[in-house]
Amino acid sequence: MDMWHAYISVTSAGVPDAEKKIAFDRFHVAKYLGEAVDKVHRQEHKALRAEGDTTLTGSKYDRLTNRENMSRKQKRRFQSLKDSSLKTARAWAIKEMTRNLGHYVHLTWARKGWKRWLS
Repeated sequence: MDMWHAYISVTSAGVPDAEKKIAFDRFHVAKYLGEAVDKVHRQEHKALRAEGDTTLTGSKYDRLTNRENMSRKQKRRFQSLKDSSLKTARAWAIKEMTRNLGHYVHLTWARKGWKRWLS
């Protein structure tokens, strides 16, 4: 289901043991995580620009581009971003870790994966 609070509230109120039955689909999880990374990027880019630092200038679309479709120049620039200590790099890495969480078949391994991600 969608992660919108109104959907969760209605479902929780109307479905017995809803907290055990609600599952968020990968699309919505990815959407919210992508929006979170974008928010971190915008805030950090604004702060860096105020200091005269243009490190994040032009990096948004590198971050959004599929790595298989990147030019060598984009890959080098993106690798530099990934290797940095910027908040944007950390937020992107956290988002990327979730890509594999939807592949678990067994509940036990899925819980372990999510706990590892949350830590």
